[in-house]
Amino acid sequence: MPPPRKALIDGVFYFWGKCATHVDICTNIQETSRILKEDVTHVDIYINSPHPMGEGARSAGERTKRNQIIHSKKTKAAFTLAEVLITLGIIGVVAALTLPNLIANYQKKQAVTQLKATYSVLAQAFERAKVDYGDMETWGLDSIYGQTSGESNLYTNFVETYFIPYVKPIKNYKITSLKTIGYKNIYKLDGTPDNSLLDTPRYYVILPNGTITGFSLDGHCDASHEDSDGNTVCDSQWYYTDLYIVTDINGKKAPNTLGKDIFVMSTMDNQFGFYRYKGLESDREWLLKACSKGSKENRHCGRLIQYDGWEIKDDYPW
Repeated sequence: MPPPRKALIDGVFYFWGKCATHVDICTNIQETSRILKEDVTHVDIYINSPHPMGEGARSAGERTKRNQIIHSKKTKAAFTLAEVLITLGIIGVVAALTLPNLIANYQKKQAVTQLKATYSVLAQAFERAKVDYGDMETWGLDSIYGQTSGESNLYTNFVETYFIPYVKPIKNYKITSLKTIGYKNIYKLDGTPDNSLLDTPRYYVILPNGTITGFSLDGHCDASHEDSDGNTVCDSQWYYTDLYIVTDINGKKAPNTLGKDIFVMSTMDNQFGFYRYKGLESDREWLLKACSKGSKENRHCGRLIQYDGWEIKDDYPW
């Protein structure tokens, strides 16, 4: 006797053919379910029922339909709506607590990377100039000493001789101000505006890495003292002696703040480096005080980052 034929249509197993007993058919159904790895719950079974008068007396096409329930459905786990909402709420709270720190840490690392790269570009430019022109003390800085007027022409000549040929800027603004370039504000770390940086004319260029850098003349006092707020006060005439370099490591993009994306460098004592006071030895405590939200000396923040091994520490006033 041939086995019953079977088919799965719309999730229902249909069997037809000759079987000795219903048990055989159910066994066949369960075996098929196991092989196909299907969940079977409702099965319509069509069998050829034996005729009371014998096999030969059974009329063709006479069938009996019986419904069988196979309790083999697997229970599938699922979350309720309340559970999903609670989980999402917990994730939201955790994100609100951790995201600000993650964003701040990313910004710090990005700032240090950009600052270090810009510092390297400027330092290498001056080193290459020294190869061609000798040490900085022979670059005509002595002729600037004591002069307090005509500075634009002085630092224009200096920058175009000793800097421009070695960095090949992608844009040269020459003598202008950040305000004229398009800056709306420059801020200190406490959020107050720094109009001096915004309005002072300097020789501005855009470096190949997108950094906006400006040059002007800086100097020192022959005699000075430090006030109670840590600011240097001149006791004598001010003299131009070196270059004062302002660099915005991410161009015109925010936050446009000293100590975050704007830093100050110089060529004091004929050496390139971050801005510092002449003759003043500063340890980390002094630098941290200068680079604080209550200080007027945020231009020293670059030295603090370099002092800390090119890293923005947790106590840095970010």
